[in-house]
Amino acid sequence: MSVIIGITGGSGSGKTTFTEQMAAILNNHRTGSCIILPQDAYYHDRSGIPENQLKQINFDHPEAIDFDLLLLHLLNLKQGTEIERPVYSYLTCTRNRQGILVQPADFILLEGMFVLHDERIARVLDFSVFLDAAREVRLLRIIRRDTAERGRTETEVRERFSGMVHPMHNTYVEPQRNRTDMVIEHENTTQTIEACIQVLYKKLNTECPFIK
Repeated sequence: MSVIIGITGGSGSGKTTFTEQMAAILNNHRTGSCIILPQDAYYHDRSGIPENQLKQINFDHPEAIDFDLLLLHLLNLKQGTEIERPVYSYLTCTRNRQGILVQPADFILLEGMFVLHDERIARVLDFSVFLDAAREVRLLRIIRRDTAERGRTETEVRERFSGMVHPMHNTYVEPQRNRTDMVIEHENTTQTIEACIQVLYKKLNTECPFIK
């Protein structure tokens, strides 16, 4: 049965990079198959909403996430059933008609801002990590990402950060910090991620097969 690892933290905290590096370490050492399930793929489809309203959508509120579908997919994967993961476009705020087939794996890395917000999902996690990063560090990363990938200007990004992102972080993301198995407060390194994997195996009462 799959081991589900939740990786959370604020927008711009480095979740995606951390998750990709952890997956690479697990795959490189052949501890078992590993897949990444991004929570961002599970935003609600906004088809039919007028274009002038799309930029007002608060992606940093938990209600933006389709937790029912995410939970169903996690349970299916844990039970050994493949899923069709949604593909979400930030430019149109809609899901593509065709998703991505995802096969079950030994390790499932669930990455997103709200992996512990929904109690049903929190209960299926075997291990969880919170990535902490300073406010200004997160803001600069979001500016780089959103201007390059999401069609926003720097002014728009800064306004959203002050009006939505940071308040939502304080209300919904930061409280998850005290519920995770491990908090990481510095830059991602191979040593940091390997230490995280050691803690994971300790919680599973299993000897880590490649880190002594």
